Amino acid sequence: MNLQNMQVKHITHASVSEHSEQCTVIEYCRLRRYPVFAIPNGGSRNKAEAARLKAEGVSAGVPDLFLPVPNKSHHGLFIEMKVGRNRPSPAQDNWLALLRKNGYDAQVCYGADAAIAVIDDYMRDAMGKSLKDNPEFFGDDE
Repeated sequence: MNLQNMQVKHITHASVSEHSEQCTVIEYCRLRRYPVFAIPNGGSRNKAEAARLKAEGVSAGVPDLFLPVPNKSHHGLFIEMKVGRNRPSPAQDNWLALLRKNGYDAQVCYGADAAIAVIDDYMRDAMGKSLKDNPEFFGDDE
């Protein structure tokens, strides 16, 4: 897919999900060679799986995406994806506040358009070499 021809889906109806919007953001970041990754904290799990993941460090409320690139004012960018009328949970609000207090940019984004705008704005202020030309991120081995 060509970056110039990529059209970001707009949220216009109830069938749009956080999953589909997050996939659009990930696809965009891969095309731009931004090293963003998902933090799979949500979802339904049976009790045994939930206990195993909790022991491994899974924590309710951690944002969905992380861009581990410092810019002029932050250590990295965390994004909590939302769609429709969904609001951050108290656990999510607590994590966002903690991350901000510790030097990270932490945003709630309603849909792919908003997340992409936040990421592009953040990356404009990123320090150092442009990552979009860095073959070490999202190379051909994926």
